[in-house]
Amino acid sequence: MLATRTTADWLATLTAAGVPCGPINDVRAALREPQTAARGLIAETEHPAFGRARWIASPVRVGEPAPAHRRAPGLGEHTDSVLRDVLGYDAAHVAELRAAGAFGERAAGA
Repeated sequence: MLATRTTADWLATLTAAGVPCGPINDVRAALREPQTAARGLIAETEHPAFGRARWIASPVRVGEPAPAHRRAPGLGEHTDSVLRDVLGYDAAHVAELRAAGAFGERAAGA
């Protein structure tokens, strides 16, 4: 029965009956909602393969200033820096591990 009417029809009927209600949005619809933009919930960043990417940011705000949004790293993108800076491996050890196949195959463009 729900599928026989549009979301707008149901919202009008429920609102007229005094039922608190609202639509359940997918990401595309949520990005179009004026309240989403008004609350600063649209995050954007450049992605090397997909160009400008937009998504819904977390509504949780803790501390100041708000953290900068950034894309997730690509497969293998930070392997060398983690091994060097976090684990303390030198370039020769990293090269040995890579030659042994320890990191699998890199994604194209990584």
